Amino acid sequence: MPSLTATRSGKAWLSNFDDEDQPAARRLLDGLEMVSDGQFRREMKTLLERARGERTASSVAAYAVHNLPRNFAPHYFGCSGPHAPITPLRCPSTVHTGSEMIVQNILLKSAQALDMPVDQTVEEMYASRVHRVLLVTDNIASGQEISTFLAFMQANPRLRSWNSFGWLRFEVVTHSISESALAKLRRKAVVHFEQLSRTFETTDWSDQQLAEVRGLCRKYGSIKREALGRQKAESLQVFGHTFGNGTPAIMRQVVAQQGETWSPLLPHNRDYALGSTEMAALQGYRAPHNLLATLHRLGQRSPIRALRSERVSAQARNQSLAGKYGPGILALLAVIDAGHGRPVDLMKAGSMSLSRLHTVARASYDLKLLEGYDDFAVAFRAGAHSGNARSASPLDDVKLSLTDRGREVLRRRARVRTAKPRPADPTAKEPGHLSIREVETTPPPPSPAKPPPPYYPQQLR
Repeated sequence: MPSLTATRSGKAWLSNFDDEDQPAARRLLDGLEMVSDGQFRREMKTLLERARGERTASSVAAYAVHNLPRNFAPHYFGCSGPHAPITPLRCPSTVHTGSEMIVQNILLKSAQALDMPVDQTVEEMYASRVHRVLLVTDNIASGQEISTFLAFMQANPRLRSWNSFGWLRFEVVTHSISESALAKLRRKAVVHFEQLSRTFETTDWSDQQLAEVRGLCRKYGSIKREALGRQKAESLQVFGHTFGNGTPAIMRQVVAQQGETWSPLLPHNRDYALGSTEMAALQGYRAPHNLLATLHRLGQRSPIRALRSERVSAQARNQSLAGKYGPGILALLAVIDAGHGRPVDLMKAGSMSLSRLHTVARASYDLKLLEGYDDFAVAFRAGAHSGNARSASPLDDVKLSLTDRGREVLRRRARVRTAKPRPADPTAKEPGHLSIREVETTPPPPSPAKPPPPYYPQQLR
């Protein structure tokens, strides 16, 4: 299995830590979730097409999200010139840098095919009768950047007026998003996403291991306020084109505390991201995932169900379910049986993207193992995840459940096979207090010693 720990940069980075901190540092490095350049472009184009929807439905304009100061007032989207003598500051620039340029390039390449103009002015939006505004980014960790950019757009007087009358709707399109950021944004805008960002909280680390990794980040991080990432995002989601600022500082810093020697993981900076050798080593890599441990973190404490989940996750081969989707179907059934039927919970527990979940759910539905797929399919095509999405069936209103056949398949596949006990020695004392592999036996008594031969005098022989 490829891993950063096996690369030259990974080994050099691990050498920064004391011996007692090595396990936590290795755990952190192995916990990264990588999205390659090719995967990002492919999945973003599919996501944009899904978010765009039918071309005849409404007019859409798209904008690449870029970083803004939190206190941008009195400026707003489309403003120009000084607003008052006491505010001579220039209006925020729309020049894109870093990962914003990658997103901008994808938008420009898709604009004509999807009939989706990019970076229109307010006057152009009015002339085109735009009804939906897509704010596009690669990853949302803390949610601060996208919330600021959304407020910046809505601060425009004309856009604010159109929005209040229901003539304009703002929607967010992101490849990855953390669960905490999704919970915040769902109250502000429609959210389209491909997968949940991997964070400390979505790993299968124990509480002690989690505390050790956090302690490591605070001990060695050179940027104290970002020891756990910007806004303490604790992100483990990285891309081929960037290491987001939501990742811990020790993953992207190039100098150590107080000028000490430090071997950086990144050859230049977070915008350059990993080198070509490290990127090649991470092709096809997915961070380890333990379904049983994740179910425990989701609140599943029943020993019977935990044992069932553990046995289901170990079923590598499946002769009765749909080919390559067999293990995914069993994992999906186990998570739903544990009481987590919402798509977000299923994605988190099964370590699946939204597209992967849709594929596995469709295969389960075709086998008559699931109920609620129809609503899920409608919400998936709409791509909406928001309480005020004004959508027919947003994802957070969908809940999948098992059919009788699904429960029967899960019980049959998860049946625990008990080992046959060995027969105990009847002479053993207190049999039964030992395990079947520790049956106590009484050793046989030693044989009596043979008496010495009688002595005969020499003359009588």
